Amino acid sequence: METPLTSRLLDRPVPESVPLDGETAEVDVIGPLLRASATADVDGGRHVNRVGRYVGLTARALGLEWATCSELASSCRLHDIGKLGVPNRILLKPAALTAGERRIVEQHAAIGYRILAGSGSELLDLAATIALTHHERFDGAGYPHGLAGEEIPLAGRVAAVADVYDALTSRRVYRDALSSEEATALMLAGSGSHFDPAVLDAFLHAVGASARN
Repeated sequence: METPLTSRLLDRPVPESVPLDGETAEVDVIGPLLRASATADVDGGRHVNRVGRYVGLTARALGLEWATCSELASSCRLHDIGKLGVPNRILLKPAALTAGERRIVEQHAAIGYRILAGSGSELLDLAATIALTHHERFDGAGYPHGLAGEEIPLAGRVAAVADVYDALTSRRVYRDALSSEEATALMLAGSGSHFDPAVLDAFLHAVGASARN
């Protein structure tokens, strides 16, 4: 059943198709997709779980209802499922990517949307929107569509903050993890350009220096 909050987060009506039969069916669908998504996560699935937690906390700090925060936290864990379409030789490359490799990686947003959209499930429709928009930037310099400001669905703006924070504070084969303080300073420098200032403020209030505890 469509809810006003879910429709607002999607910034479009939920498709009028036959819904899944109850909450259990939603979980049954999400579970296999999460396991598949974890295979494309260089952190073995821990990244998507942390991002989901950050998104739920940030949504609550923005004043959204608990049910909506839970929907966002669950669906956001599929934000990188499109990386299943990116070759491992690129995803696991122990060095900086070339311009051509980066363009290939950037395709994961649209790939993820195509995997998740049109199922008839509100949760997967929300996940599709997040997959498509979590690399858009508030100033319009992101991808895949160069959306700016509130053209970017709120779900995508929240996911962008959580995703970048966790990426910065996680070790990669080509660099060490930043401290929470270092990551926070970098993200504050991107307030109003990379990030929605109100969403970033809510994230820092909700998660702060203890985000990884």
